[in-house]
Formats: sequence, structure tokens, C-alpha cells
Amino acid sequence: MERDPTVAKRATSPPRTFLSERLTRPRALTLARGVWVAIAVASLGIFVASIAIQLAHVRQLCPTDACAGASLTPGTLRAIAGLGLSAPLYLSYAIWLSIIFAAVHAVVAALVFWKRSDDPMALLAALAILLFG
Repeated sequence: MERDPTVAKRATSPPRTFLSERLTRPRALTLARGVWVAIAVASLGIFVASIAIQLAHVRQLCPTDACAGASLTPGTLRAIAGLGLSAPLYLSYAIWLSIIFAAVHAVVAALVFWKRSDDPMALLAALAILLFG
């Protein structure tokens, strides 16, 4: 007595969810990839545009120690000078640190997108890495 090979194949295949079945269709997957690329380009564009704003904000000297954000306070300037560093070096360090942090997250997200763009959860994970990083 021979067994039906389709029955064995069906029993060993992993269960598919409704979302994964819908997004494995070529048109839906292409749309999801396009939306991911559009969001990624917009996010990176906003980040690049915000660098100038961040630089202007960090350059402002706050007259008191009760300022919010990354503005330089007199206490911060004294601490930087105590370390033997200049304020422009500190400012460039702060900006470059945020650029490197964002670039690493963008590269990791792009690698996940490139290698696993056929998986809906990988697309979501890559988008989360890009947006929250």
C-alpha cells in the first residue's frame, strides 16, 4: 500500500497565517517592498535635513543650567574645558555620533531588507530597525 505524497507534504509544511498568505502574493509583496523603500527614503531624508537643525540647537549656549535638550550650559562648557576639549570638538563629536548611530541602523535595516524582503516579518523588523534606530 502506497502513501499519498501530498498528504505527507501537507502534514510537514509549517502552518501559514492569514497575513503571510496574503503578503506572499507577488503583487502584495511588491507593494510592501515599495512602501518600505518609500518610508526608508523619507526617514533618511528627514534625518539628513534635521542634522542642520540639531547643529544649530547644540550650538546655542543656554545662560542657566536649567535648559532642556542638548544645549550647552555653562556647567557643560566648564566640564568640557576641564577635560581639555574645545566646544567645537564636543559639538562635532555629538553630531558625528548621531550620524554613525543612524548609519549603522540604516545599513542593518538595508541588509535585512535585501536578504529577506520576501518575508513580511523581516520587512517589519527592518522597518523598525530603521525608524527606531
